[in-house]
Amino acid sequence: MKITAAGTINRDVKQFADGRKEESLGGLLFTILTLAGLAEDDDLITPVAHVGYDIHDSVLTNLKKFTNINPDGLMKADTLNNTVYLELSPNTERDEHTDLNLPPLKFIDLEKHLNCDVLIMNFTSGYDFEPADLMKIKTKCKGLIYIDIHSLTLGIDESGHRFRRKIPQWRNLIRGADIVQLTAGEAWSFAEDDAEYSAYEVAFSIAEEVSTACLMTKGAEGVTAYMTGGGYQHFPAVKAEKIIDTTGCGDVFGAAFLINYMRSKDLEASIEFGNRMAAEKCAFSGLDFFHNNKI
Repeated sequence: MKITAAGTINRDVKQFADGRKEESLGGLLFTILTLAGLAEDDDLITPVAHVGYDIHDSVLTNLKKFTNINPDGLMKADTLNNTVYLELSPNTERDEHTDLNLPPLKFIDLEKHLNCDVLIMNFTSGYDFEPADLMKIKTKCKGLIYIDIHSLTLGIDESGHRFRRKIPQWRNLIRGADIVQLTAGEAWSFAEDDAEYSAYEVAFSIAEEVSTACLMTKGAEGVTAYMTGGGYQHFPAVKAEKIIDTTGCGDVFGAAFLINYMRSKDLEASIEFGNRMAAEKCAFSGLDFFHNNKI
């Protein structure tokens, strides 16, 4: 199986509610390492991303332990990497500031990596892909297309502060995909009428634009799958034994879900597997989940 994962690898600077401070790599790297850890040795994971010169060598070091990762899609930029400053609260809410330095991915950057069984498009920064090239990328790829909405719902002001924004013409952004993942909080950005807004209706609207399902993650409440053509099913979260850091749990869920789904085509079992892996990630900070061989 060939999987292409495209988006942005972050440099995360986190301030926890208990006073802890931590700097680590994150963003798309959570997806890449989860895929590699769960995939077979003969599978091939190809990350596609611009990587700032300040973290490029560190990123490659993190990938070297996996023989099923092809780093050819990582492009060393002549700028600093994106840095995300997170202030995390106990209820998983967060305040975010971002230094956006990297250019968006264009069709030419992805073209030779689109002959894949799965294409993951992770909007890690919200500005990860050249808008004019999105449909061309999706049309060229004949494999399953999985979109993680993530920071596509976030605008940015002059100080770098991120804020929830509306997504105009959002149907054009996701049309052509098979599965879309988003959080319940991100759903507001898709609502056309705030007065009539409900996450439930947004999820069904998204599901009607894709071929399979919209997966809405709800943190400790679990995941609800809204099926294309109607119907939904809720999957309770797996209780985390310990919560140290929830950053990256959505990425771990999505990647674990996809690996299982591509093998089994069992949506229910794959969501349950993704929930279990996300719960296990909660007990580790940053990339420790992967370095401690927990995946």
